[in-house]
Amino acid sequence: MDESQPNFETHMTEIDPVYLGPLPHLRKKYRRDGVNAYRERCHHRFDGHAHFANAAADSPLRKVISR
Repeated sequence: MDESQPNFETHMTEIDPVYLGPLPHLRKKYRRDGVNAYRERCHHRFDGHAHFANAAADSPLRKVISR
């Protein structure tokens, strides 16, 4: 579900911080391997944590460097 995602993206674009929106990364993982990153509504599975941790470590750094 992505009801809040468009609002989040709009707001982040307006204030231009370095941020990491988790939803696109989790969707990319699901498209790649077909496995939901969550074991229940709000708790990640181990591989979900690992996938997002890698994105969290890499994505903000790339945004800062690209500025």
